Amino acid sequence: MRHRIVSAISAASIVAVVMGGCSPADVGSDPNNPDQVEVITWWTSGAERSALYNLVAKFSNENPEMSFIDASVGGEGGANARHAIAARLEADNPPDSFQSTAGAALSEYVAQGDLQDLSDFFADNGLTEVYRPALLDLLTVDGALYSVPSDIHRVNVLWANNGLLAASGVDPSVHPANIDAWVADLEKVRRSGVEFPLVLGDDLMQVQLFENVLLADLGPDGYQSLWTDATRWEGADLLAAIDDYGRLLDYTERTDRTNDWAEACRQVVQGDAAYILVADYVLSSFQRNGFTATDYSAMPAPGTGGTFDFLADSFTLPVGAVHPEGAYAWLLTVASASGQKTLSFTKGSIPARSDTVKDDYPPYQQSAIESLALDTVVPSLAHGVAASPTWTAAIVGAVARFGDDGHPLALANALIDAARTALDRKEK
Repeated sequence: MRHRIVSAISAASIVAVVMGGCSPADVGSDPNNPDQVEVITWWTSGAERSALYNLVAKFSNENPEMSFIDASVGGEGGANARHAIAARLEADNPPDSFQSTAGAALSEYVAQGDLQDLSDFFADNGLTEVYRPALLDLLTVDGALYSVPSDIHRVNVLWANNGLLAASGVDPSVHPANIDAWVADLEKVRRSGVEFPLVLGDDLMQVQLFENVLLADLGPDGYQSLWTDATRWEGADLLAAIDDYGRLLDYTERTDRTNDWAEACRQVVQGDAAYILVADYVLSSFQRNGFTATDYSAMPAPGTGGTFDFLADSFTLPVGAVHPEGAYAWLLTVASASGQKTLSFTKGSIPARSDTVKDDYPPYQQSAIESLALDTVVPSLAHGVAASPTWTAAIVGAVARFGDDGHPLALANALIDAARTALDRKEK
């Protein structure tokens, strides 16, 4: 018997919205109707929602006989959707496909026997040739592939309000090379009258900042070793990284730490803060708020130049999906070059496929495509690529507590314990 930690969200509480051939009166998945596909995502607002609509429109044009049933669940950076997915799987009532992230986020689903092996799907459709080997490695468990990547975001990006920097005597064109240089710039902005120049938000944003400090201080090799060797969480290097993270927290407003990334982004646009460190999905929010390329700077997080800290959205085929034909059709749209271009143009991401034509994209996305091809690629902690969901949750909780109490040894010990527990469980 499978055991999961699930929320009170049940399958019955998920409101499905039908897109495609059905009318609003047809809401709900019919197991006796083969011409449907029910999909859960957490793309429920802003540019992500628009991107999903555009991708579904492409799917519907390619499969006019199919009805797409959108069972998406919003909130908490995808946590609510993951709880809903867990509840559906626990009830042996899976959707036909659901969103995940590539990497370790898939590990518990695979261990529980929830996902179908998609290796033949990749081989039959020539996909092993168009996805980067590093990405395929993250999707592979015991030689099998379990999800189809749709798009990639870069997590180690520092965004800045150019006008606010210039008014503070900081040259926006000079990117801080390391955390010490960044702290010096933060201090200049503070002295100019902006008390909290670095905007921070909810737990997800806090862990994004922390993982970038780890990456800056440990380097890409040291950072990646954290996910395979529990002893790497011990000693002076980790304590130095915690100290650097604490220095950065001093430039943030404690009351902002419940805001989501979109609200945090607005503070930078409005000039209430100079910096935000967040994955490049924030680009679409800048654009919607009227920020142009001359208004902001996008740079690698200080100390992480030459590294691409990535997350990849992907879609699965659960065991027991009642509309397998619809699910396969959906996965083909997700995997296609045109489908990924449709999604990325609206979402601000870049396609997961390696045969992307760089010149088809706006300037920032062109730079991200170049960096992905040239830089050292490392997996994001905050977005579930680096560590299993249980391990990630333990780190998120420890980092959030540090934001409240500021005890470095308590954080270090919690991180060491979490690593030992996770890696011991993996070995067993």
